[in-house]
Amino acid sequence: MTNTLMRNSMVAAVAASTLISAMSFMSPDAGAQAARCGKHKDVVAFLGSKFKETRKGMGLINAGQMMELYISDAGSWTVLITRPDGVTCFGPVGKNWMGSRPKSARAEVGV
Repeated sequence: MTNTLMRNSMVAAVAASTLISAMSFMSPDAGAQAARCGKHKDVVAFLGSKFKETRKGMGLINAGQMMELYISDAGSWTVLITRPDGVTCFGPVGKNWMGSRPKSARAEVGV
C-alpha cells in the first residue's frame, strides 16, 4: 500500500468512527433520547447509587452547555452534558479510568 492510500484509508476509518459515535447521540427516537436525559439531580443520583461516581471536574462547552466528569474509585467514568434549559444528558461513558483522580469539583468551588 502506498503512503497516500494508507493515509486516506486511515482518515476514512477515523471519519466513519466519528460519524457513528455522533449518530448514537442523535437518535430520532424520542424514547431513546428520554432514556439518556433527565433532571440533573436524578441523573447524578443514579450515577452515585449505581456506580458510586462523583463529580471530579466541570466546565462550559458549546452554547453555554455545562460538561461534568464523574469518576468512581473503581475506575468507571461518565461525562454529563447539561443544556441551558436544565436538561442533563449522558455523554461518553467508560471504565478503567487512568491517571490521577482530581479533587471533587465541589471542593474546588467551595460547595
